[in-house]
Amino acid sequence: MSFLPKKLTLALFMGCLGLALACGGGGGGSTSTLPAPAVSISVTPGTATLLTGATQQFTATVANSSNTSVTWTVQEGASAGSIDSTGLFTAAPAVNGASVTVHVVATAVADTSKSATATMTLNARTYQGTWSTAASPVVQRLYGHALTLLKDGRVLMTGGLIATPYSIVDSCEIFDPTTNTWAETGKMSVPRRDHTATLLPNGKVLVAGGSPITGGNGFMTSAEIFDPATGSWVATGSMSTKRETGSAHLLPSGKVLVVAGYASDAEVYDPAAGAWSAAGSLGQPYLTGNQTMALSDGRVVVAGGTTSTTVLANAKLYNPATNTMTDIAPMSETRTFLQGVALLNGKVLVCGGSYLNGSTYVPRATAEVFDPATGAWTATGSMISFHSFAHGALLSNGRLLVFGGSDNAGNKSEIFDPATGTWNATGTTGGSRMWGRAIRLKDGKVLVVGGNPSNPYAEIYQ
Repeated sequence: MSFLPKKLTLALFMGCLGLALACGGGGGGSTSTLPAPAVSISVTPGTATLLTGATQQFTATVANSSNTSVTWTVQEGASAGSIDSTGLFTAAPAVNGASVTVHVVATAVADTSKSATATMTLNARTYQGTWSTAASPVVQRLYGHALTLLKDGRVLMTGGLIATPYSIVDSCEIFDPTTNTWAETGKMSVPRRDHTATLLPNGKVLVAGGSPITGGNGFMTSAEIFDPATGSWVATGSMSTKRETGSAHLLPSGKVLVVAGYASDAEVYDPAAGAWSAAGSLGQPYLTGNQTMALSDGRVVVAGGTTSTTVLANAKLYNPATNTMTDIAPMSETRTFLQGVALLNGKVLVCGGSYLNGSTYVPRATAEVFDPATGAWTATGSMISFHSFAHGALLSNGRLLVFGGSDNAGNKSEIFDPATGTWNATGTTGGSRMWGRAIRLKDGKVLVVGGNPSNPYAEIYQ
């Protein structure tokens, strides 16, 4: 009988012992399983900077799961922007003129406790417009004057209210943008404030209505025509209705439509006959504060304003082909002392103004757009400031400049971009302006004159 060496016997014993331990010892063993890796998620890019109204594509990656789908949310809600199921984020059209931080969150469907966040800086669009002081008029108007761009590029300023002595003037001046100078020209037959002034096809200017006194009902029917070649005025046919703060538009026929101005009817002036004729009714007296916008096809939208009892959301449409005034859909909000303009895309924008709370006018910052193709109004981006009793001008690039107004908007200006539906700050005027007047010059700059109470002087925006 033979025996194994002691060292080998010990080795075999230890090997068997190890095998037994590994197998759980004895009969019937068990198997242990490592825990599955946790679901994780990441988002790229992790940070981004973009402008209002712009888009940013985000991508989410889910690891350790066969289900890689995610849900997207904007932490700050719809006021900051929206994001679709593919991760495409669209920034809100306006962020009140300042930079804001926005967070986009991707959450794993496989494990909703797992999410990842991307951080964005959302900046308001800026336009590098500047304000500069222009030469002051010989007689500095506070408000109630009218500006008309003449065919040669000069600007005629008529009438208005002056501070010293507090009164309405008949004086008129011409501004020459090439020399930055004002020069007095022929006086109107009577003092006027809040009158209409319209450039006729022959280069002359029709002035109608207004008031010769600082307060009360001194509304006039009279009209007269200025000839830039001679600097003189001649009387023409009077309107059938007294008007102050009315609105006038040159029609494609060469005639002039005048509406509202403490009147319920509209009239058309025929330069060939020197006479006025009826042009439909607004249905109720539009006292003041309405806005009219001439479409490219010659039709005119009349929106908002104040009657003897309330502020209106009503809107009308004048059709020169039929010489009729018809109702269209009302605005979504009541507005008076609003701003409005016919945009180059064929639509109409109205913005700001005031609504009536009891006997108090409360300014608005909201804006909406009318599409004559559909006959509907839709909301667009709100203004940065509350502009009521403001004024503006359509720029040559199709954007709208609005400046001044009551309350906190006195020296602020901003620009509406129809392409993005956004408003963006564009500097401040030299001082507070309310009821100032503006007109776009032939070189694209904007001349601003007046504004009660502190700034009757002139400025240029470019």
